[in-house]
Amino acid sequence: LSGAAPTCGPNIATVVGNGIYSGPLGDGGPATSARLNKPGDVAYDPQSGRLYVCDTYNHRVRVVAPSGIISTLAGNGSQGHGGDNGPAQMANFFYPNGVAVGNGLVYIADTFNQRIRCVGSNGTVWTMAGGGNSSAVDILATSTALRFPFAIP
Repeated sequence: LSGAAPTCGPNIATVVGNGIYSGPLGDGGPATSARLNKPGDVAYDPQSGRLYVCDTYNHRVRVVAPSGIISTLAGNGSQGHGGDNGPAQMANFFYPNGVAVGNGLVYIADTFNQRIRCVGSNGTVWTMAGGGNSSAVDILATSTALRFPFAIP
């Protein structure tokens, strides 16, 4: 990735994924050799040069370093909800589909858990919104009900 935002041109190039969804994930190796299963949204952080990818059916969010090496940012590969206020790599996600970066945080649409979750620079994950059952206004974001959030603008 070389630290610069990918540019559009007349040619198509693979940045992440090998087109095969079974086998080892490929963490610690080249992003182009990694296994993704139904990748969702991607987000590029121009400050760090990192590319974030929702590896939706692997219940993970992956990150590609400027060097082109991929690793898991969040998710342990088991669908479900759990792990808030702990290491993001140990947390459960359920088909995460949207990702955005800003203010030093990575925001994740944890779609089937009906939550927006955040990963801080220290690697800790927490729920920012959703998980409740209220449709009232002027309440805590974690008390509100979200219905399958798919994207984060």
